[in-house]
Amino acid sequence: MSLSPPSSNTLTVQVTPDDIGMRLDQWLAQTTGISRNKVQKALREGRVQYAEAVIDRAKHRVKNAEVYIIHIMDEPEGHFEPQEMPLDIVYEDGDLLVLNKPAGLVVHPGAGNLDHTLTNGLLAYCGEHCLSSIGSMQRPGIVHRLDKDTSGLLVVAKNNCTHLALQRQFQERTIQRRYHALVWGMVSPPTGHVECGIMRHPRHPQKMVTTTNPKGCYALTHYRLIRHFTENSATPCSLLECRLATGRTHQIRVHCHYLGHPLVGDPLYGRRRQAGKSMLHQHLVAFPRQALHAKTLGFVHPTQGSEMFFEAALPVDYAKLLKAISN
Repeated sequence: MSLSPPSSNTLTVQVTPDDIGMRLDQWLAQTTGISRNKVQKALREGRVQYAEAVIDRAKHRVKNAEVYIIHIMDEPEGHFEPQEMPLDIVYEDGDLLVLNKPAGLVVHPGAGNLDHTLTNGLLAYCGEHCLSSIGSMQRPGIVHRLDKDTSGLLVVAKNNCTHLALQRQFQERTIQRRYHALVWGMVSPPTGHVECGIMRHPRHPQKMVTTTNPKGCYALTHYRLIRHFTENSATPCSLLECRLATGRTHQIRVHCHYLGHPLVGDPLYGRRRQAGKSMLHQHLVAFPRQALHAKTLGFVHPTQGSEMFFEAALPVDYAKLLKAISN
């Protein structure tokens, strides 16, 4: 463990109609990617402003079009050690990099995963002073996340200006993100959307649930059917393209469960299924993770101003599963 020098960052964020009524600390954490503890500390220390006045009430309910300024001070803190690991870099320049994360890799350290995370790999690849420090030294450069067992594209910021600009695009919902999701059942109609709030499960904190409670986070997922599989089988499934309009924790997994079509292999939101006599069914039941892949990612480059678009092929295990159930 070593110490990093303190630095300050200023971020201006505006409330959208979808976020009306949320607690200020919850909304700031969700919108900026800064940890809720750090947001609450900024509130206590008078580093959050609204209409040129300091605001310190974490429970304040935000209203439409309100603009807040948060001054974040990264205090000296321990950081995690660089660890060499293979990284599938799709694109890189002086401001950012885009990588294809494999399934099974945790994005940043946390309870139960203190090392061998993507963060450790990025520290080894880029160096600790070549990544943004907006969130904390546990999340250098991390603009957004994927679940451990979800594969696909992530953008990483190398400096704070890039990080703030990308965060703003996430807030304004101009980031293009499309996922391929293999789900149980025959999805119908072939196109649609799920517009349903998400909040943490009151009894199982590792899970999220859909909700109409105003304390929940607004969430919108669009979907398009790519293909039905095993149409004449007792256990059909469907391949969907899911487009995120918002980016809540476990959003696609929760919304697919809400539709009645949980992801194949999802240990948290799918029900336990017994291996059947069909070889197709056995392939599906044996898949060891949620069948979810962040296939495309698009954004405007923060400094170049050009539109960037990336696509990542399905990982080997996912592609093999689709081939097996296609025969």
